[in-house]
Amino acid sequence: MLTQLCRYITSAKSRGGSTSSGGNATVVLDAITNTLSVTGDSASNLILIDLRDGWASISGVGKTKINGSTSSLTVTFDPEGFLLILDGRAGTDDLWVNVNAVETACGLMINGGDGGDRIAVSTPNGPSRLAGLDVAAGAGDDLTSVAVNGVLAIEGPLNVSAG
Repeated sequence: MLTQLCRYITSAKSRGGSTSSGGNATVVLDAITNTLSVTGDSASNLILIDLRDGWASISGVGKTKINGSTSSLTVTFDPEGFLLILDGRAGTDDLWVNVNAVETACGLMINGGDGGDRIAVSTPNGPSRLAGLDVAAGAGDDLTSVAVNGVLAIEGPLNVSAG
């Protein structure tokens, strides 16, 4: 996983991506709807989410901040019926989600927004499950990748749109 991330960051730097400019992503957990929203701003953001059963670690890479801080943020949640929404908004964003050995199927929605975005979903640590996967790259020159190292069972809808 670290090797993949290093290549990913190097690629972002070489194309003027988010590691050089950075922005701020806002993280909000709605306990009533069991939805975790991670929302970028109009600047270029590089956001890394490590998703596991019952918790997620959200990190800003380079100059990207999470809720105004340079520290990672760990959020716990009920894995039953959980939905993660990642919205990069405007800017040249790099949005990376590692689905790590998730046994309780949850939903994942990613929106790149305007700008030339790179969106990646990977399973670096073995079999994982998603209730559904919806990726909308948005307007701009985007690159979207779903890299499965092992097994990723998508038990509901799978939608990928290039914008």
